[in-house]
Amino acid sequence: MIERLTASRHRASEHGFTLIELLVVIVILGVLSAVVVFAVNGVTDKGKAASETTDQRVVRTAEEAYYAKNGTYATESQLVTAGLLTTESSKTDVSLGASNKSFLLGYGLPNGGSPAGKIDQLTLAASGGQFGSPEPFGYQRGPGHLNTNYLFDPMLWKDETGNLIPWLATDVPSVANGGITNGGTTYTFNLRSGVKFSDGVAMDANDVKFTFDYQKTGAGSGAGVSPCFCLSAFPNVLSATVNSPTQVTFQLSQPSNIFLSYIGSQMVIIPQHIWATINPPNTAAVKANPLAYVGTGPYTLTNPLPGFYNETTGEQQYDANPNYFLGIPYVRRLKFVQVSDSILALQTKVLDAGGVGSEEGVTQTTLNQLAAIPKVDNAGGWNRAFHFNPSRGFPYNSVKFRQALAYAIDRPALLQSIVGGRGVVGSLGNLTPANPWFQTGLPTYDLGNRTANINAAKALLASIGFVDNVDGSGQPGSDGIFECPAANPCKLVSGTIGSATITNSSGTDLNLNLYTSQSFSLNTATAVAQQLLDVGIGTTIVNETGGGGASGSDTRMKNGNYGISLVGWGNLLSDPDSLRTRLDTNYTSVAANAGFTSIFGWNNTASQADANTAYATNADEFQALAAAQLTVTDASVRLTEVKRMQELVAADVPMISLYVPTATQFYQPNSLTAWYYTPGGTPPGPPGFMNKHVLVTGKQFGLPAGY
Repeated sequence: MIERLTASRHRASEHGFTLIELLVVIVILGVLSAVVVFAVNGVTDKGKAASETTDQRVVRTAEEAYYAKNGTYATESQLVTAGLLTTESSKTDVSLGASNKSFLLGYGLPNGGSPAGKIDQLTLAASGGQFGSPEPFGYQRGPGHLNTNYLFDPMLWKDETGNLIPWLATDVPSVANGGITNGGTTYTFNLRSGVKFSDGVAMDANDVKFTFDYQKTGAGSGAGVSPCFCLSAFPNVLSATVNSPTQVTFQLSQPSNIFLSYIGSQMVIIPQHIWATINPPNTAAVKANPLAYVGTGPYTLTNPLPGFYNETTGEQQYDANPNYFLGIPYVRRLKFVQVSDSILALQTKVLDAGGVGSEEGVTQTTLNQLAAIPKVDNAGGWNRAFHFNPSRGFPYNSVKFRQALAYAIDRPALLQSIVGGRGVVGSLGNLTPANPWFQTGLPTYDLGNRTANINAAKALLASIGFVDNVDGSGQPGSDGIFECPAANPCKLVSGTIGSATITNSSGTDLNLNLYTSQSFSLNTATAVAQQLLDVGIGTTIVNETGGGGASGSDTRMKNGNYGISLVGWGNLLSDPDSLRTRLDTNYTSVAANAGFTSIFGWNNTASQADANTAYATNADEFQALAAAQLTVTDASVRLTEVKRMQELVAADVPMISLYVPTATQFYQPNSLTAWYYTPGGTPPGPPGFMNKHVLVTGKQFGLPAGY
């Protein structure tokens, strides 16, 4: 059109365009520009992934050209020198294999992160030996499980969105993609091909089936073994069947709301060629065996035995697995070191990232010292809780006694004095306000002032037979300590962790052992002891070693050898089925299921009931709802059931959530900057910032292009 107009102008011997001709040209240009804008609009979202794919293709071509000429592969610097690349790539990183005869390409920039395309090392604070070594079947809790996931992978994982994403699997099974069939009782996983364990052996569907069978009925199901938190999903899963090397199907006895988040994202896959001969799996010899740490994960433990894990300090080092199926991890090394003061270590840049602790009594003045360091805050998923064991008998099995202690313990004061107000008071329903399943309007056992709460507590204690007499005289007095009823002796729990002695006591001062762990500050135990003394309950603080060893406080909790105890645990933001696994006797009464967060004896046995309460009725209803919410397919119905479960727990007070600290992660601005907290928590823990997804990809969501 333009050429025709130009020719016309020449034929007319004109010196310029007419107005009409100019308007026609402008219209044509406008149409063309609109077409171009339309064509590129929306490409931005895909452009980043496409450019990363193209970049890797260019580097790969350059490597092959270098190899054809030199017989070896090269570093990016050598490729530039050889004229095969104009500059080193900021999006792709090359890792050379033995004798430079192979190479792998790493992936990507983080969201707003370092322009170098990788981070050589992150130095982080060790969590301490009480959290367990990172082999799959030893004692573990909290950080121990996350560390295990650096070495081993499940089929699914979570990123910053909180949604499940494919990991060893190629997709997340759903009804829409045919992965969930038969009314939610059949789940089929398609697995990635080419995945290898860190010893070079290929992984396939047979390893997935073996892992399930090992924990369902094999050596991993034995007494004293600590498999993944997915254990609670096993009773409803009947079998795993290998369809092909890249496909495995699980058959369930009934639909399950937790299958994908438990079996799918918490069951780390172990190599059959190693574990087939390990029985039992939880021995000192296994822990000392380097083969116990061979997985498909993004990292490998670095040092040879016995130095690759310090059980006392928790110090350990992980190096990137160069054969990782998602590419070389963005963070090449994780080094966990022991520090005595995490705040000072952050200020002096000893640590690249770290939190300020949950119970350190950190003041705002202290936090202000870190004002110049970037941070990420998130509603906490961890709490300090006060547990009762109703199975020990009176007074722990009395609802009124437990309610009295709920009035007696000043939880708002603990939140201020212990964690400087950084968080929220715990809910008696055992979830936290940030959890989407949280029920509002639950009893708080707080009448608005300390005097009223103390009087309410004393009145409840008096109503179940406690009296305040001069010691042993039977005469009215005012020594301030209640005495156990003569008609209903107190069952005082004492003795070693492995076994407990129950002493019947009547007519003597009510003095209870208050068990706590050296893993945490004594500040909470000391404050709680004073608050209980305010209402006439004496306590003796028993501060035991942390962890699950023969003398560990977790062992006492797991065995139920206590009347009252303080414990710290997470998962307050996870799937609400955690209420069932902590409180439902149908679950916790099975020895293999009992853990340090379990509540013993809150059941429907009439002999456990306080005649003046609806204790047994509440437990009956709770257990029925706990079973129903696990299988109901209507999300709105499940929400109603879970909220009612919280109401029943708050009414009967089998445990008291004291405070939920805000989780805070500080990080150096010249290091990894894509940190995030995972909604609902990283499998299988609280919403900590050590999600391996960000360490592998350097990103906050999604996977490398092509995966």
